[in-house]
Amino acid sequence: TTVSRRSHPLHKFPRMIKGSIPADGGHLILDHSTYNKYRHDKVLVPYLYEFIGAQEYIKDIQRWCIYIASNDEYEKISSHPEIISRMSGVIEMRRSSTKKATQTLAETPYLFAEDRFINEDCIIVPCTTSERREYIPIGFLKAGSVIYASAQAIYNPTTETFGFVTSRMHMVWLKTTAGRLKTDFRYSSSLCYNTFPVPDLTNKQKKPSLFMFIMCWKSVKSIPIKQWRNYMTQIKCLMVYAKHITI
Repeated sequence: TTVSRRSHPLHKFPRMIKGSIPADGGHLILDHSTYNKYRHDKVLVPYLYEFIGAQEYIKDIQRWCIYIASNDEYEKISSHPEIISRMSGVIEMRRSSTKKATQTLAETPYLFAEDRFINEDCIIVPCTTSERREYIPIGFLKAGSVIYASAQAIYNPTTETFGFVTSRMHMVWLKTTAGRLKTDFRYSSSLCYNTFPVPDLTNKQKKPSLFMFIMCWKSVKSIPIKQWRNYMTQIKCLMVYAKHITI
């Protein structure tokens, strides 16, 4: 059997979207100390978003980004000293690029080079994960998190979606279809997620399974993200095994 890439999920799941790319030379990104410096700045705060990629999520590294969606929004804060300094850095970096497309982006330094951000709750899926992990470190993020391109996002996910992508069944499928980076798994939405052959369950099968999905989903949404990451590491396997006994 040959598995071919698909642009849309085989099952009726929400689409999985690759994260955004700033192409900014680091000038749109803030570390924890810089964020603390400006988190009470009434001008900047509306434009400061948590910035999460695979490493940030897995290793609990806190970073933020300056996210400005339009020229109108940029005009509101363009005179701020921090914005002036950072935009100058972005312009210099983009103009010095060997890529014509990146050079053109210097005209709009406040925009991400590839912007796929949607301000909704989402499931984050790292693009690369260790082969030693029994389950992918998939997690739930609340609205307001900008996903970096080292991870992918499923926006406005359903309980069913969460249950299946965190399942043992999906992990087996991933190990079969995913590419490799050395020995680590490379999660591809077109090969791993969109092709996932979700079985048609009877109503009798769905009820206990969805009940376990919902219990896990509610517990995930009720705890802070730091605790959630730790929770996924230590508790998730027990939850996943329990909720799939009936499938």
